[in-house]
Amino acid sequence: MPLPKLTAPIFTLTVPSTQKVIKYRPFLVKEEKNLLIAQESKDMETIMNVMKETINSCVLEENFDVSKLASFDFEYLFLNIRAKSVGEQIKLNYRHHDGKNYKGEECKEVTEVQLNIEDIKVQGLENHSCKVMINDDMGIMFRYPRFSDMKILNNEDTADIELIASCIETVFDNENVYDPDNLEDSIKFVQSLNVGSLEKVVDFFKTIPVLKHSFEYTCNKCGQKDLVTLEGISDFF
Repeated sequence: MPLPKLTAPIFTLTVPSTQKVIKYRPFLVKEEKNLLIAQESKDMETIMNVMKETINSCVLEENFDVSKLASFDFEYLFLNIRAKSVGEQIKLNYRHHDGKNYKGEECKEVTEVQLNIEDIKVQGLENHSCKVMINDDMGIMFRYPRFSDMKILNNEDTADIELIASCIETVFDNENVYDPDNLEDSIKFVQSLNVGSLEKVVDFFKTIPVLKHSFEYTCNKCGQKDLVTLEGISDFF
């Protein structure tokens, strides 16, 4: 007689940028093994690809496309899948910068801190608009950068312009809405902006929501309280 098939529990989560409720399951042993192998490789692209595969496997929604998730949605979703898979608590170790406290006294004590993943939220979504008016008559509708867009940042010569261009959904004026023909078309448009207009666009990217969490811990040895701010998925693992 064959062994019985196990059923995984199903959870729901609200995607921060879209407020869409999705169903997902915890990752399984085979998926956890792939994540551990990727982590040991210390290759960021390998790690991101395995994270992407894990999310695709665990989300139980038809037509779900992980490649279209905003980067902060991607991080938030993976963090919550991880919480339901191996536990809500994360153990992190901290000590004072340069091994000294605020008094200048040497203190190399390592303090263990436990964080609850469910306390970690995406910050900066409230009142953040994807519409940027570059002048009185013309504006740009952007999408949030995706995890796949982060590869562009590896090319320092074209990173800023290409990233901005890749996130343009439409350009509009008082009469028409224009869809970019291709990435090259969008790059040329960004390069044609004046300095003032470009500053407005750059401000949109500087204020994009982030997965962020701040907390205070007390050193076990000297009793000093330190403030720690974590930002992005890499800071939580």
